[in-house]
Amino acid sequence: MENPTKDRSIQLLIRLITARKPLNREELCRQYEMSPRTLRRNLDKYINAGFSVITDNGCVSFEKKDPLFRQVSDLVYFNQEEAAMLYTAISRIEADTEAKRELIDKLGAVYAREDVKERIRQTQRSAKVTTLMQAIEMGVCVKIVGYSSSNSHSLSDRIVEPFAFGPENKLVWCFEPKSMQNKVFALSRMDDVRLLQKQPWEHRSEHRSCFTDAFRMISHDGETHEVELTLNRRSMNIMIDEYPLTVHDIIQVADNEWRYRGRVSNYIGIGRFVLGLADNIKVHTPDFCTYLRKFATLYLTYPEVTHKLHKDIIW
Repeated sequence: MENPTKDRSIQLLIRLITARKPLNREELCRQYEMSPRTLRRNLDKYINAGFSVITDNGCVSFEKKDPLFRQVSDLVYFNQEEAAMLYTAISRIEADTEAKRELIDKLGAVYAREDVKERIRQTQRSAKVTTLMQAIEMGVCVKIVGYSSSNSHSLSDRIVEPFAFGPENKLVWCFEPKSMQNKVFALSRMDDVRLLQKQPWEHRSEHRSCFTDAFRMISHDGETHEVELTLNRRSMNIMIDEYPLTVHDIIQVADNEWRYRGRVSNYIGIGRFVLGLADNIKVHTPDFCTYLRKFATLYLTYPEVTHKLHKDIIW
């Protein structure tokens, strides 16, 4: 029988061992769903086991010169390349997808350090891009392994003819012979990509890509909409961080005030962004305002939230 409390205690121990700097106690409590008292009890256990625990200014860490710390950290630590290689190796397992996903989740939980996780993500994405580029250059198909589809709510393998990349190489346009349709696939939703060198394209004349906006939404019918927003520094920074291509459509108009004016495929992608930062953005486009009001009325059932959205994001 699983013991969630014990599991969290072990994960906390590994987190402290692998941390490169002191960790905030409140954030640890939130991350591992512990009360401050439970966190204190766990720290006492580690002290009784022989670790030297340092607490200072609301943060906690292990004394790295302690002999026990060095012995244990040598057992559990992978450097960035090793962690990325292990992650990639696990991702290439074809059988027993559920077990594979559990292994990936455990690796991510153990190596919670952001630099390791980011290196893992970049390494995996780079390998997919390289394979897809080879397929495009050679004019051959690929097998997308374990694609998680938001439309069909399913996980499946796809045989496709890749022919063009979308913004930032995060999307790839492909022709799928099975459905006889051009489709766009997100690299982040692929477990792996396999090159099928003996399976050349057979539908080159059918390859068509559609307009993709800076929020990674697609206009299949060619229809687009112009949207204008006023952003404060916080929303401007987040917009550029999350959607780098918007930087070309943002200009500063006053102190702590920026204007975004861009063309979008639909209101879905930009709508998610605006709704998440409702108190940091003002909307100047009437049709977009109507869309946001309808969305708030249909899906945000708490009256005070709906009222706030109606009041703050519409100018």
